[in-house]
Formats: sequence, C-alpha cells, structure tokens
Amino acid sequence: MNISERAFRTLLDKHPLLCASGLSDPGVCETPGLDFDAERHRLESAYDEFSLCCDWLLECTPLKHVSFVSPVSNALVLRVGEYFGSAVSHGALVAAVLYLRIPHHHLPDSPNLKVGISLRSPTLVED
Repeated sequence: MNISERAFRTLLDKHPLLCASGLSDPGVCETPGLDFDAERHRLESAYDEFSLCCDWLLECTPLKHVSFVSPVSNALVLRVGEYFGSAVSHGALVAAVLYLRIPHHHLPDSPNLKVGISLRSPTLVED
C-alpha cells in the first residue's frame, strides 16, 4: 500500500499523544524516563517505519472486535522487525493501526494497544 507522507502527517496531527514509544502522554513517559517531546519528534521522522507497519498489518487477518487474546502492540513491533529485518518504533506500529482503522483497545496507563488481528494471520503463524 502506498500511503503518502502527507497522510502520515495528518494522522499525527489528529493524535497529539502519539509518540515513538506508542500512545502515551508526558506523564506516562516520565515513568521509564523518556522525554515525550523527543519521542514525538522521533516518530515524526519515522514515515518509512510507519509504511512498513502498514504493509505488514495489511497481510494480517483483521477481526471485527478486540478480544482478550488479541496481541499487544509492543509484541507486534518485534514481529514486524523480524519480518522486514529492520527495527520499527512502537509508535509507528500504533500509528499504522490507527491509520488502517484496525479495531484496538488502548491499555490504561500504558502506551500499548490490544490489536484486533487474528493470531492465525500469515505474518503471526510460525513456520
């Protein structure tokens, strides 16, 4: 899927609490000792990572709803990195979930999302 950088920027404008560490805010970033503004700036420079995450998620089988067994975004970041052989930021994956309107549930006091994709998706099934 070819997503324009302009669409990425528009998404970031709509989600001011999105940063490279995920869906967060300055308070949540303080706990692990992160600087929210620096993390936001890092995500703004992660268009290529966002594009890879969109491509990967489009290969997954979406669900209509998030379930208790739905995968958590920080685990999916590792799978995307393995698939492409290149690390991606957690925020780039979260941005892709939001952009593609995949069902999700934001975990309280956490930058993570439960993501409504099937665990039987081709990109998640072990060979």
